[in-house]
Amino acid sequence: MIRPKLTYKTGPPTRAIASVMRIPDDVNKAVNGEMAAIARDMQVYAKDNHPWQNRTGRAEEGLTGYSGAYGGAAAGPGRKVFYAALRHGKDVFYGIFLEVKHGGRWGIIQRTLEAFVGQIPGRIVNAINEAVR
Repeated sequence: MIRPKLTYKTGPPTRAIASVMRIPDDVNKAVNGEMAAIARDMQVYAKDNHPWQNRTGRAEEGLTGYSGAYGGAAAGPGRKVFYAALRHGKDVFYGIFLEVKHGGRWGIIQRTLEAFVGQIPGRIVNAINEAVR
Protein backbone atom coordinates (compact mmCIF):
# COMPACT_ATOMS: atom_id res chain seq x y z
CA MET A 1 0.00 0.00 0.00
CA ILE A 2 1.30 3.42 -0.95
CA ARG A 3 0.83 6.13 1.61
CA PRO A 4 0.61 9.69 0.39
CA LYS A 5 3.03 12.06 1.99
CA LEU A 6 2.08 15.65 2.69
CA THR A 7 4.94 18.08 2.36
CA TYR A 8 5.00 21.83 2.38
CA LYS A 9 7.58 24.49 2.17
CA THR A 10 7.81 27.26 4.69
CA GLY A 11 9.06 30.63 3.78
CA PRO A 12 8.87 34.22 4.85
CA PRO A 13 5.43 35.50 5.79
CA THR A 14 3.37 36.79 2.97
CA ARG A 15 2.80 40.52 2.70
CA ALA A 16 -0.70 40.13 4.11
CA ILE A 17 0.53 38.32 7.20
CA ALA A 18 3.40 40.75 7.64
CA SER A 19 1.04 43.71 7.40
CA VAL A 20 -1.31 42.18 9.99
CA MET A 21 1.66 41.61 12.30
CA ARG A 22 2.59 45.31 12.00
CA ILE A 23 -0.87 46.59 12.95
CA PRO A 24 -0.20 47.02 16.70
CA ASP A 25 2.98 49.00 16.02
CA ASP A 26 1.28 51.09 13.35
CA VAL A 27 -1.68 51.81 15.63
CA ASN A 28 0.59 52.78 18.54
CA LYS A 29 2.56 55.14 16.28
CA ALA A 30 -0.63 56.66 14.89
CA VAL A 31 -2.21 57.21 18.32
CA ASN A 32 1.02 58.61 19.74
CA GLY A 33 1.35 60.97 16.77
CA GLU A 34 -2.25 62.13 17.07
CA MET A 35 -1.86 62.76 20.80
CA ALA A 36 1.22 64.89 20.02
CA ALA A 37 -0.85 66.85 17.47
CA ILE A 38 -3.62 67.33 20.04
CA ALA A 39 -1.09 68.60 22.58
CA ARG A 40 0.25 71.12 20.02
CA ASP A 41 -3.30 72.23 19.17
CA MET A 42 -4.13 72.68 22.86
CA GLN A 43 -1.00 74.78 23.33
CA VAL A 44 -1.95 77.06 20.43
CA TYR A 45 -5.53 77.32 21.69
CA ALA A 46 -4.41 78.20 25.22
CA LYS A 47 -1.98 80.86 24.02
CA ASP A 48 -4.62 82.41 21.77
CA ASN A 49 -7.49 82.31 24.28
CA HIS A 50 -6.08 82.98 27.75
CA PRO A 51 -8.24 85.42 29.74
CA TRP A 52 -5.44 87.50 31.24
CA GLN A 53 -3.75 90.50 29.69
CA ASN A 54 -0.06 89.94 29.11
CA ARG A 55 2.28 92.06 31.18
CA THR A 56 5.57 90.25 30.80
CA GLY A 57 4.48 87.54 28.35
CA ARG A 58 6.03 84.84 30.55
CA ALA A 59 2.73 83.16 31.42
CA GLU A 60 1.76 82.87 27.76
CA GLU A 61 5.23 81.69 26.72
CA GLY A 62 5.21 79.12 29.50
CA LEU A 63 2.04 77.39 28.34
CA THR A 64 3.25 74.07 26.99
CA GLY A 65 1.39 71.16 25.45
CA TYR A 66 2.97 67.74 25.81
CA SER A 67 2.08 64.12 25.20
CA GLY A 68 3.35 60.67 25.97
CA ALA A 69 2.51 57.08 26.74
CA TYR A 70 3.12 54.60 29.49
CA GLY A 71 2.50 50.92 29.98
CA GLY A 72 3.34 48.21 32.42
CA ALA A 73 1.83 47.84 35.87
CA ALA A 74 0.47 51.39 35.91
CA ALA A 75 -1.61 50.80 32.77
CA GLY A 76 -2.56 47.18 33.37
CA PRO A 77 -1.37 43.98 31.73
CA GLY A 78 -0.90 44.33 27.99
CA ARG A 79 -2.20 47.89 27.93
CA LYS A 80 -0.73 51.21 26.96
CA VAL A 81 -2.09 54.59 28.02
CA PHE A 82 -1.61 57.62 25.79
CA TYR A 83 -2.10 61.17 27.03
CA ALA A 84 -1.99 64.79 25.95
CA ALA A 85 -1.73 67.55 28.53
CA LEU A 86 -1.08 71.23 29.06
CA ARG A 87 0.97 72.94 31.76
CA HIS A 88 2.44 76.23 32.83
CA GLY A 89 6.20 76.42 32.43
CA LYS A 90 8.63 75.90 35.28
CA ASP A 91 9.50 79.62 35.27
CA VAL A 92 5.86 80.60 35.79
CA PHE A 93 5.60 79.99 39.52
CA TYR A 94 2.32 81.91 39.62
CA GLY A 95 0.60 79.63 37.07
CA ILE A 96 -1.26 77.84 39.86
CA PHE A 97 -2.68 81.17 41.03
CA LEU A 98 -3.90 81.98 37.53
CA GLU A 99 -5.67 78.63 37.44
CA VAL A 100 -7.33 78.52 40.86
CA LYS A 101 -7.39 81.99 42.41
CA HIS A 102 -10.65 83.97 42.12
CA GLY A 103 -12.63 80.84 41.24
CA GLY A 104 -10.43 80.10 38.22
CA ARG A 105 -11.35 83.38 36.51
CA TRP A 106 -7.87 83.70 34.98
CA GLY A 107 -7.33 80.01 34.29
CA ILE A 108 -6.87 78.57 30.81
CA ILE A 109 -5.89 74.94 31.31
CA GLN A 110 -9.31 73.68 32.38
CA ARG A 111 -11.01 75.70 29.64
CA THR A 112 -8.66 74.28 27.04
CA LEU A 113 -9.22 70.70 28.18
CA GLU A 114 -12.98 71.25 28.09
CA ALA A 115 -12.71 72.65 24.57
CA PHE A 116 -10.78 69.60 23.34
CA VAL A 117 -12.27 66.68 25.25
CA GLY A 118 -15.13 66.21 22.78
CA GLN A 119 -12.94 65.98 19.69
CA ILE A 120 -10.25 63.63 21.02
CA PRO A 121 -12.12 60.31 20.54
CA GLY A 122 -12.96 61.12 16.91
CA ARG A 123 -9.41 62.17 16.14
CA ILE A 124 -8.03 58.97 17.67
CA VAL A 125 -10.47 56.79 15.72
CA ASN A 126 -9.51 58.57 12.48
CA ALA A 127 -5.80 58.05 13.22
CA ILE A 128 -6.35 54.34 13.91
CA ASN A 129 -8.41 53.93 10.74
CA GLU A 130 -5.65 55.57 8.70
CA ALA A 131 -3.03 53.32 10.33
CA VAL A 132 -4.79 50.06 9.48
CA ARG A 133 -5.57 50.90 5.87
